[in-house]
Formats: sequence, structure tokens, C-alpha cells
Amino acid sequence: METVTELTVTLLTIKELLDKYAPNLIEKIEKLSDEGKIKTDGAVDEITNRVKKDIMPLDFARIIEEVQRVDAIEENKIIDNLLRAGGFSHQDALVGDVFGFEGEDYKSGTDTMHRWIMAFACGVTEVAINEQDVHSIDATDEEILRDEKRAFDARNRYNAKVTDTSKQRVAKTTGTWSTAQQAKHETLKRIYIHINSYGVNRDHAYFVFKSFSEFNKLIENPSNPCYVETDDLKKTVEYFKNDVLGKGIENHPRLFGALCIVYSKFLSNKEKRAFTVWLEDSSQSGYKFYNLNFWSQRVQHTRNMEQTTIRILCAYNQWRRNQLKENVIEITDLKDLLNVMNIETHHFVEDSIISQIPLKYDPVVATKEDDDFSSIDETLEMD
Repeated sequence: METVTELTVTLLTIKELLDKYAPNLIEKIEKLSDEGKIKTDGAVDEITNRVKKDIMPLDFARIIEEVQRVDAIEENKIIDNLLRAGGFSHQDALVGDVFGFEGEDYKSGTDTMHRWIMAFACGVTEVAINEQDVHSIDATDEEILRDEKRAFDARNRYNAKVTDTSKQRVAKTTGTWSTAQQAKHETLKRIYIHINSYGVNRDHAYFVFKSFSEFNKLIENPSNPCYVETDDLKKTVEYFKNDVLGKGIENHPRLFGALCIVYSKFLSNKEKRAFTVWLEDSSQSGYKFYNLNFWSQRVQHTRNMEQTTIRILCAYNQWRRNQLKENVIEITDLKDLLNVMNIETHHFVEDSIISQIPLKYDPVVATKEDDDFSSIDETLEMD
């Protein structure tokens, strides 16, 4: 069973890191090299002021899996930077901070992951470093992770932005989770969902999401209108795992969460059966008639899950009303959700349910969820 007290330090070479977390990146860069766009037989420049810098063979470079944001390698940003410079530039990369290990040649990077990936991909054999400290030969895994995480947090606080999910994963693997974080982890394990490092092992998960995207509203606070009792949510997730929604739903955690809320809290057994038909319907006003992004884009800030849930309920009610000639969802059913929404949403619901005005379908282009992955520093100077 997973616990947050079983701490380990996993040192990955750059090749091991790429094989595990970005297995297709080198192939993409090699293709661009074949096209003459990226130099891959060494750097495009020399290390400046070399005599006053510490130089490390890249073979000695290590990334600590438990601490660094291995789950969020910015492949497109790496390629963009290599294309802009024509390859790896020492001048752009500057000097990376590292920890040494007493009695060992290898060193772990605290702000170096992306620049070392670029160097490795371009056939660079050595990089400039600043050894800020050395882990004692007697240091425990806990002590190593503590010091490395302190450096990670400092870089995040003052320099490169790190996604919340990466920070949460690092908190787990370094044993610094709060009681609330541990509770969230246990709840997601019970419902067989994996988000970042939370929940059941991804190999056994019914659904794997890259970010929470407000999914925490379903599981953390019983007073939140989106909260679903864990046992009810477990039954809903088990039902949806039967490919009712399609694998594409894993790119839309907010939409998945809203569908869980609707199915768990707003539908009788009879309506659950009808809702299943609606989910498969691609005709006008059926669920598949709409672009997936329609449900959760351009929504009220901080109330994304609530508004997505409301849109689904109104759309389903419209479809069902066309069959039964009466509403199956009433405004009173949405009272808790509407209490936290702006006046525009109130008007939207009144138009849909009371005035029975058909939903205006405004197709939107596919975009990432708002809080998926933040871009790193433009020149990758800080990572």
C-alpha cells in the first residue's frame, strides 16, 4: 500500500529521464536535425569565461525523480528554443545550480532539467554548473529530499513557474504532504482515479487525468455544491469506465467531473437510463452533437465546474423536453449551484428552463484546460 513515509531518492540520467517521460522527443529533434534546422553534433557556441566556471561532463548529470517536475517536460517549448538558437546554446543556458554527492562524481540539478535535456539532445558533452552544496555520504534519503525540495521551492518561488500538480507530486514523493492532501489521495484511490501522483496507481486506474481542473470540488468539501459522496461517486466512476464517455474524456477533467455530478446527484434511475442514451446521441441537441470544449470553455472564473454542470443539465433537459414535452430539470433543482453564479448564468438558466429558448451552440476550438501546464521561462534559463 502506498504511504507518504516510504521515501526514496531516484537518480535518473538524462537518457533514463527521456526514456520514461518523453520517449518521442529525441526522434522529433533528430528529424529537425535532418532538415538542417537544429545542430545535434555539439553546441552552437562555446562556454564563455570557461576558466572561472565549474564544468561538468553531461554524463554526470542526474535528475531526482521525486523532486523535479519530470511529469511536465515542456517538449514543444524545448523544440521552440532549439529552433530559435539553431541548437543548444551555452550562452542562453547560463550556469545550472547542482548538488554534489560526497564520494560520487554525479550531481543532481536543482534548476537544470530542461537545459540538460536540450544539451543531451544536441550531443553536448559538458555544461557549466554551480555546485551550491554537497550531500553528505551519511545523509538519509529524507535529508536529501528535504534539501533538494527546499531548492526546488526556492526556484519556484522566485523564478520559473511550476504547475500545481507538479508541486503536489513533489510534496508527496518528498514526504511533505498535508493531512488534507493525504485524504484527497485516499479518496481518489477509492474511486480508481489517478491525477498526477494522487489516487490509485495509473496502471490500475479507470481514468487518468493530467490535472485536477477543479475536480477537488467533488471530493474535498461537503458544503460545496459540486461535492459528491464518495460511495456515490465511486458507483458513477465505475459506470463511466465502461467507455460510455470515450477515452477523450481524460483530456477534460472538468467536464468529466461535471458529468459525474449530474449523474450522481440530479438524476433518478429512470433519468439515468435516459441520460445514457443522450450521451450516445449525435443528433441535434444530443451530447455528441456538441464539441467537447463547448461545455467547459468561456466559463465564470473560479466557478468552472459549477457552470459546466449547469450547461450539461440545461442541454440534457432540452433534449428530454423534446421527447416528453415537459422539463425534467427545474430551476429549484439548481438552487445550490446557482447561489454562487453570476447574473448572466441565472438568465441563461431561466431562458433555457422557463422560457424554453433553445441553447445557442457556439462551437469553440480545442484548447487545453485552463490550469493544465504552465509555460516555462521563454529561454529556459531557470530550468
